[in-house]
Amino acid sequence: MVDAPLTPARRRRTESIEDAIKDMVVRHGLKPGDRLPQERELMETFGASKGTVREAVSALTSQGLVVSQRVLAAASSCRRSSRSG
Repeated sequence: MVDAPLTPARRRRTESIEDAIKDMVVRHGLKPGDRLPQERELMETFGASKGTVREAVSALTSQGLVVSQRVLAAASSCRRSSRSG
């Protein structure tokens, strides 16, 4: 799926969310490795669509300010079997 080009209004909205996330990091004293709120929470906090929030996080990632990782829920519960043989 190809993202549609950002309209000027959406670009401003995305940039305002980028700035708000940067402020959130400073206000909460987040350090490298600390997690940002989940995407759903960011959507609710900023009253923005998933695409707008993703675009803002993507921009911050491009700037080297955040690292975005997609993790499958099942991966966190996988364990190596302790059975031998």
